[in-house]
Amino acid sequence: MEEMLRKMEEINAKLDKLLQNQQNTANSTETGPTWLTVREAAKMLKISNGHAYELAKQHALPSTRIGRAVRINAAALKDLK
Repeated sequence: MEEMLRKMEEINAKLDKLLQNQQNTANSTETGPTWLTVREAAKMLKISNGHAYELAKQHALPSTRIGRAVRINAAALKDLK
């Protein structure tokens, strides 16, 4: 029971951090999405979807998992280009 509560607190802390990052980005002067799907990132990089997923898995692409979804940080991706 205590471990479950600890894990829930960790998840809540991660969600709070993600929401804070989104709010900070929304307040900035940048336009466009903060997070891209792997398909969108692959299209921008002109690579296959499978290769983009593999790069995200290897942490070569700045990504995060939200549940089962993988999202690529758009600002960090622009820095890679």
